[in-house]
Amino acid sequence: MSMKACANLIITELEAITSPTAPSAVEKVPSQHGDDRPKKNATCWINLEPNTQERSDEPNQSSLRAYGFIAHYWYSSKAFKLEDTADVQMDMADALLDKLAHNTLEGYARIGIAYNDMDTTQFEGGEDDDTAYVVRVPFVVWRQE
Repeated sequence: MSMKACANLIITELEAITSPTAPSAVEKVPSQHGDDRPKKNATCWINLEPNTQERSDEPNQSSLRAYGFIAHYWYSSKAFKLEDTADVQMDMADALLDKLAHNTLEGYARIGIAYNDMDTTQFEGGEDDDTAYVVRVPFVVWRQE
């Protein structure tokens, strides 16, 4: 199985997020394109960006692969009142962590995604006239082959 197959399983999981708002688009994007906007108008969307890929040898000619991704969970501030923005961002972070933590991706992963394999969650706001806010969660999926 490949990193692409892993990304497809992650997308299936992220498409199931319903709170604080269901993403209208969940897309794989190339490296360095986590800030891209969806092709269609959306108030909430997730970009899944490949980040790293590592392989190491295991006994009996198997290998351990580490697939690193960054989930960028975006929403347009036009969808919420400014005073609600911090709460929405924290809810978005919780939704991502709840969906990813301990998830084996239907048995694809060697173990469920551990909190130790999720890097620091980052919260960012739009700059100047940009009205979008984002929560970024880097994480690693371990696969034995």
